[in-house]
Amino acid sequence: YKTEDIKLIQSIAIVSAVVSLVVFGLYIASPKVQALYTSPNYLWAVVLLGMLWVINVVALAHRGKMHNDPIVFALTNKTSLGIFLISIILIILSL
Repeated sequence: YKTEDIKLIQSIAIVSAVVSLVVFGLYIASPKVQALYTSPNYLWAVVLLGMLWVINVVALAHRGKMHNDPIVFALTNKTSLGIFLISIILIILSL
């Protein structure tokens, strides 16, 4: 990619993240999830946390403060780790 591609890549990242969160929301709203989980409403908070994480990643990438490897970034960034931990707790609570 070239430097001038950054706005396009950011737009694609945001759109694909939003679409994936919408798909997760549709999954949460499905009758099967209502049957599989005792408290599926906790999963909606995971959707919100996912959006917060995406906004954080895009903002840091825009500022040039993101590691080149997104996995390394996700495993070393305190905000990412906090969001992942809270998400895991919420998923466990939903079971």
